[in-house]
Amino acid sequence: MKKSSRGSNLMIFELIFLLSMVFVYLASAAGDFNCTIMENQTCAFTDVIYLENDTGGYRNAHAQNVSVGTYDYVVCCNSNSTLASGCGGVFLRLNDTTNSHVQRGDYSGPGIIYGVSVCLFTTPGYFNCTYVDSACPSDRECFASMASSNASVNNDTDSHIGPCDQYEKKICCRVATDLSVMYEDPTPANDSRQINNSVIINVSVTADSQTSVDTCILEWKVGAADAQNETMEMIGSGSNVFCNITKATADGTTYYFNVYANDSNGMWGNESQRLFRENDEPDQVILDSPPNGDHFTNRTPTLKWNEPSDADGDSLTYFVNISCFKLGGGDCSSDDRYASTSELNYTPPSELQYFGDDNYYYNWSVKAYDSYENGTESVKWNFTIDTNVSISISPDLVDFGEDRPLGYQNDTSDGAPNPFGLHNDGNCIIDANVSAMDSLWVSAGLPSDYFNYSVDWFSGEIGAFNWSGSTTTWTNVPLVNVTFIDSLNYTDNNDSAEVEMQIMVPLDEPPGAKSSTLIFTGWYIGET
Repeated sequence: MKKSSRGSNLMIFELIFLLSMVFVYLASAAGDFNCTIMENQTCAFTDVIYLENDTGGYRNAHAQNVSVGTYDYVVCCNSNSTLASGCGGVFLRLNDTTNSHVQRGDYSGPGIIYGVSVCLFTTPGYFNCTYVDSACPSDRECFASMASSNASVNNDTDSHIGPCDQYEKKICCRVATDLSVMYEDPTPANDSRQINNSVIINVSVTADSQTSVDTCILEWKVGAADAQNETMEMIGSGSNVFCNITKATADGTTYYFNVYANDSNGMWGNESQRLFRENDEPDQVILDSPPNGDHFTNRTPTLKWNEPSDADGDSLTYFVNISCFKLGGGDCSSDDRYASTSELNYTPPSELQYFGDDNYYYNWSVKAYDSYENGTESVKWNFTIDTNVSISISPDLVDFGEDRPLGYQNDTSDGAPNPFGLHNDGNCIIDANVSAMDSLWVSAGLPSDYFNYSVDWFSGEIGAFNWSGSTTTWTNVPLVNVTFIDSLNYTDNNDSAEVEMQIMVPLDEPPGAKSSTLIFTGWYIGET
């Protein structure tokens, strides 16, 4: 009968054993078990399953049981053990004896369990297969691959069959002359690092279907001490069981383990030895600088700490916590900083926002991480950032020249002479005041229309202060302090203002040199 269903949209698997390809691995010796796809009637060993696709090939095929045996290709298997197609180990199921989809041999639902078994019987030992979504384990050979177009069945049933290079789901088999003992989760991986001070060693044990697993033994070795054997707890009974045991572990210690099992016929099997190390977390970080309780004006302080020891010699990452607080209560958590670094210091990339002048301070702490566990967090230290109100005047002299006639008038707005440049050299936004120590003129006191000032943008620094709140039109120079610059910024390249000056010689001013000393004062206005 032709296989009409193969033209459907099913993702078709070939239970194909590539010509001259070894499919199955015998645990006891390489090459002890192998299968080859060949033309029908040419197998000199054991027929296992027949294959054929729509074009008469063996890839992307449906399967046929050996009881029919009419398809063009057969999977022919040979072993040092005696093989027979009797059911010593079911590794595939068919939904019919011919023109059939395949199902993994241990399928238990939720769908229909196919009624035709594909088996191999071996003596000595037994035939055993597992099904994985990746490469087969090192103690097994890939027999074939399978897939289904039905996404809900995980390629476990309703599948076509193909060679190992065709589909993700692999059928991984061996002829075993001992028990199959395999590590299962959550057993520590070999050469791994553990962090919970407790591990579970868990194995699955598979014996011949005619026997039952008798005992599981853990061989446990702590560091250089002698190995000790312990009986493991067995879950289940018969030829397929799980065995597990929980072991307490100590930081900084290396452990070695192996699991042995035997069956009711006295056959033994074991897994390979594994080792792991219980991680030793890094020591507590010791802070170095700035000293606890320190005050300073740097808004991007460099925080330093000492390198902690790590018994495992791991590379360390440091988690830095900077938290803002206000005396008497209040929230400044918006300025909390969290960062990681591999260095022994950390400098915030942007300025901290709050000053001790406004009753704020910062706590900081550091903990080390070794890629497995955090060490104990350091003791918390604190620091306070104080305001630094500092201004400078450059140039510090405005010279209107000599021998100016009565009624002479001039100002600095055209750069002849140059105006004062007032610069904020501190770490905070300030207001600036101006006053004069004495009058420029003998005939006119302060304030007067004969001696004026205003503020303007400094070249290249537009926006350095609040224009609308500053004195930007000609105003009489005062004798007492008057605020004339509002909110002068402090960041480099945007922290200056021009102070323009204007004079007019009174008509009754006597001759002689004229001078006046101006006082500029800066003060912190609060940024929060």
